Amino acid sequence: MLIGVIILLFSESVFFASVPLFIYTCLFAVANAFYFRFSEEPTLTKRYGDEYRRYLENVPRWLPRRTPYDLDRERG
Repeated sequence: MLIGVIILLFSESVFFASVPLFIYTCLFAVANAFYFRFSEEPTLTKRYGDEYRRYLENVPRWLPRRTPYDLDRERG
């Protein structure tokens, strides 16, 4: 969803030729990158432990995988 919002904001900045909107889009993307990495992920790691760590190792943060993540296979 977040990638979709960033693409939409970027598209609007191009469509309207708006430098302020482009700067906002860049700041929005960077702020969310930092938020997920330094706030949300540690909180989820504390809550779900090793299972969430395995998830982080197998699922990219921003771009989707080419193959589905199979949690049951990862559990062994």
